[in-house]
Amino acid sequence: MQDWLQIAIGFVCLIGAAELLVRGSVYWALGLGISPLVVGLTMVAFGTSAPELMVGVQGTMDGDPEIATGSVLGSNIANIGLIMGIVALCRPVQQPAGGTRFELSFLVATSAFVTLGALAAHSIGRIEGALLVVSIIAFTLLLYRRSVQGKQRGEASLAVDTEKVEVRPGPAILNTLFIAAGLLGLKYGGQTLVDGAKAIASNYGLSKALVSETIVAIGTSLPELATSIVAARKGQPELALGNVLGSNVFNISLVLGVSALFAPLPLHPGQEGLSSVVGLVLALLLATFLSKGRLPRMGGAVLLAIYVAYIGWRVANA
Repeated sequence: MQDWLQIAIGFVCLIGAAELLVRGSVYWALGLGISPLVVGLTMVAFGTSAPELMVGVQGTMDGDPEIATGSVLGSNIANIGLIMGIVALCRPVQQPAGGTRFELSFLVATSAFVTLGALAAHSIGRIEGALLVVSIIAFTLLLYRRSVQGKQRGEASLAVDTEKVEVRPGPAILNTLFIAAGLLGLKYGGQTLVDGAKAIASNYGLSKALVSETIVAIGTSLPELATSIVAARKGQPELALGNVLGSNVFNISLVLGVSALFAPLPLHPGQEGLSSVVGLVLALLLATFLSKGRLPRMGGAVLLAIYVAYIGWRVANA
């Protein structure tokens, strides 16, 4: 019970700290006159991946890189299989006016890169990590360019809901306190969550990779799940699609990239290799459905069924 409580505390700290960090950073940026669009495409996007990033870096620094890879791959599988599956079952997802080819192509490419690393090189080294970090910088810059052009044409950006940053900047001292509290909370929450995950794996005789792909991954995906369900109920499932695509791209490129810079990430074909293949298959299926104009309820059922089958198989073969 103590280990589960530790994980719960870690989740709460990570989510709350990410919110404080985003709020303080956004207020600071707006106070300096930076446009809400730029803030949304950088600070808000980073903030949504901050829990996964801290868990990944903390796990790598503790000598448990499988926690980093497991949480990222498991989170990406849950984002598409669980979240988009449920959203589509609630309400079919129409292809947005601006299209999703760019975001989906980038997601498929980075997913294939990790899959290749798992099946061929069996690792993501520092060079590959640097390439992933460069790729997320390029993605953000290109996304910014597309978003500006889309706004000029009256289209909405997919990857980040920039309405979140339409706020007035607060006092500088308060913004600084938000940022400091967010950074401290991320550090404490990440350490607490990683320690709890390792304890559960040890006490129940489970692999750290399995715990990371299931408990940790689902926990770090809870904010996206809640937001996506609300968006679907309000008749805006496209917002859920944007959150999922942006989150998955940042998870792979930023979280795995930065974690690999601290220490190479070993990828075992039978564990991370299988997870990366499942993530790639789900990304390709999502792209295939959306290429036809929408993700129907049947498509959502397929994505959800793959997710349930995969998790069931992983647990049964633990």
